[in-house]
Amino acid sequence: MARGWAIMCAVLGLVSSSANAASLVTNGTGGGPWESDSTWAGQTVPAPGDEVTVLSGDFVTVNTPLRIDGVLSVLGHLIATNTTVVLEGLLAIDTDASCDFEGCEVTVGTTGILRTDGRIAIRDPDKTTARINLINHGRLAVGPLGEFQNGAMLDNVGTLECRGTLHNTGQIENHGVFENGGTFRNEGVFAGNAPTQALPLGAWLGAAAATVLAALALTRLIRSRRGAILRA
Repeated sequence: MARGWAIMCAVLGLVSSSANAASLVTNGTGGGPWESDSTWAGQTVPAPGDEVTVLSGDFVTVNTPLRIDGVLSVLGHLIATNTTVVLEGLLAIDTDASCDFEGCEVTVGTTGILRTDGRIAIRDPDKTTARINLINHGRLAVGPLGEFQNGAMLDNVGTLECRGTLHNTGQIENHGVFENGGTFRNEGVFAGNAPTQALPLGAWLGAAAATVLAALALTRLIRSRRGAILRA
């Protein structure tokens, strides 16, 4: 309940702080670099607290540090490469939209919400470093139609909600809450707190899950045979 109030207060904070924020949209002609005036319909680069929309069909690239304190709605495509992203507001990925973080360090703060009904992909081509590519202190939510592809290092100390598909080929350290009501396909490394509500509301696919399910099946078999012997 306290967590729900915290999220509500964060959202109300976003609403009040956005009262003086500018509302900006991309050019609708293909997008461009975030830092370029020509990428934006009003020829103005967004400030951290603005309400920003990347229109469908536009591709916006980010190569410099980005901070989001307001609302960033992605209806098109956002591609961040080798930079830092700090989210204390709301980043929402719409259906049929995408957000790619390539070699980035992304921090979702305590008031931050990263929500996808489309696709998010995190990759780190430099496997020699031990850096965290995404650390979540707030809320990371995968909607029923959403897909989250983790090919890097994700550290969750906040809330991770999956109602769609979470595909892990990298590493996930879960020290917070992981609520799985969708499909968690693990082909990488998963450590820390196990997902809650994994069965029957959610499916947990992967070697670890297969081992757990096999053990449960064996336990049921032993118990059923013991029952048959006792009844005899």
